[in-house]
Amino acid sequence: MSHELCNNYVIDSITMVGLEAYLFESSEEGMIAPEATDGKSLGFGDPEARFWLIETVAQRKGIGDILAEGFEAAIEHFGKQTADFAIHVKNSGLAVHMAQVKPSQALMYAACPIGPDHMSSEHDWLLASDSEAAKGLGVFQCARLASAEQPGIRKVLESDEMDKVRMTVYSQYFYSVLDTLGLCMFCWGPGNLFNYRELEDLLLYTTGWECTLWELMKVGERRVNMMRQLNSQRGFSREHDRLPARLGKALPDGPAKGKCVDRESFAKMLEQYYGLMGWDSTTGNPTDAKLRELGLEWTL
Repeated sequence: MSHELCNNYVIDSITMVGLEAYLFESSEEGMIAPEATDGKSLGFGDPEARFWLIETVAQRKGIGDILAEGFEAAIEHFGKQTADFAIHVKNSGLAVHMAQVKPSQALMYAACPIGPDHMSSEHDWLLASDSEAAKGLGVFQCARLASAEQPGIRKVLESDEMDKVRMTVYSQYFYSVLDTLGLCMFCWGPGNLFNYRELEDLLLYTTGWECTLWELMKVGERRVNMMRQLNSQRGFSREHDRLPARLGKALPDGPAKGKCVDRESFAKMLEQYYGLMGWDSTTGNPTDAKLRELGLEWTL
């Protein structure tokens, strides 16, 4: 019901749920008193509190006027002591596709131009797949010839992190194409109902463009770079590509007990991501050369 209510008010349900969790946990930990939340006692397991919060935000009444501005405004209002409970990137909430067990999602949550989106690239399963869906995008695990006893055989030095970065970048371009065309990922995404050749056919028979998958991937790349360049002009840079500290803490229980985002591994992946994207490693934004390659010199 809360999701339907968010839809009715055109509120992002993912960020709304994140704000609810932030308030509930901060309240249960004694960091936010009922007096600070319009006299309401907030906590988990109270569906009426969720509905009340959504209505309050939608109508921008009381604390809803603050929460409507997102996590950063809420932290500023309720105090820095509540910051650890605000699970967000660039002021937007994270979906429940857990970055602690999906390194590619940790990367995309941090670096995606539209914020921590779980639908801007494929998830880690694609790298482990030997399907045509993986091969068609050039997604594969590099062979590792670790034996020094085989003379004349060159070792492959790329790491597991690099494989996942490559998969993230290539699938991000493809998902960007689907967004550009307004096509559903659950029908057109890798390994789903339609394959890449059928996507080429769709464009041919609807627009007359006899395109190739490579051309479409460049369309996706161009869109991602346009968004990133737009962000850079509004002050965003590498310093904003960071994850909540809580993701670096081991999960306490469940099937993924002990899992967390490894900070060292994540830092390496982020650096490799900028390199594959053709972005400046200092700013995290597109280089002049990359923008000119994609015909985006008008954004400089």
